[in-house]
Amino acid sequence: MASGALPIQSIVSLEHALPHNFRTSVTFSHTRTLHMLRRELSTRLCPAPSFPTFPAVAFGRSALITILSTTRQADFDQNLLIFTLGGSINRNASFNVNYAYGKANSDTDGAGTFAANPYDFSDEYGRTSSDVRHRFTLNGSFRGPWGLSFNPLV
Repeated sequence: MASGALPIQSIVSLEHALPHNFRTSVTFSHTRTLHMLRRELSTRLCPAPSFPTFPAVAFGRSALITILSTTRQADFDQNLLIFTLGGSINRNASFNVNYAYGKANSDTDGAGTFAANPYDFSDEYGRTSSDVRHRFTLNGSFRGPWGLSFNPLV
């Protein structure tokens, strides 16, 4: 069995057709990812190396060395509540509006990040760098003369 991140996702959605070719939906999404990559730094007292270019601080016959490793011990949790409204205004114009409220917590932001305290990860769980609380998108499709199509996205 290959080891890797384990994403688990649950989604519940309710859609409703409105008069005049409009539609709306409400969606709740929960994502949990286990075994994400995290960088760890550790220092160990080891026998002194015999070659002088080794990056260590010598203490008599021993040396203090720093070891960088990557482990799969981090977790990620995200909840999203998404509201959607869309429809056709006429045969040449349609639109879609989305608003999402979300929250994402994790104890890593990926394999390239380090913990503030490499010996205690209990304080690392919190908002991720990808945590965006409010998202709003508006897009449309307008068909113009001579086969031109305009698709704005805000």
